[in-house]
Amino acid sequence: MNIDRRKLLIGFILVDAVVVSLILLYVLNRPNAGVANTASGERVRIQLNWVPEPEFGGFYAALQDGLYAQEGIDVEIIKGAAGTPAPQMASSGQVEFAIASADQMLTLNEKGGDLTAVFSVFETSPMGIMVKA
Repeated sequence: MNIDRRKLLIGFILVDAVVVSLILLYVLNRPNAGVANTASGERVRIQLNWVPEPEFGGFYAALQDGLYAQEGIDVEIIKGAAGTPAPQMASSGQVEFAIASADQMLTLNEKGGDLTAVFSVFETSPMGIMVKA
């Protein structure tokens, strides 16, 4: 498999821009439902469904490069592990964002959960970020 590094880099940059934009849109358009405001801005948490790995690199790069802070958002990325109930944590309001698959979101919503898909992380996978609706 031949990977074009330039296309891959452009893809990561676009994902970073989308993530920052969506988090900013979310923060600016929601009531303050128990989320702490800090000196650097509104605090939001992203719950990963697995340990830190390359697929989450865009989130960490945006944090390290200060992209969230530039928009006035204090982002905490919470690592997951096997069995981390990320979708349930977002649905219950424990975190503002969670990495989850489409089937997890649909199953949880069928059982009374309240999640909305924000965007798909991968072009060919239903994996994405979910947020309490």
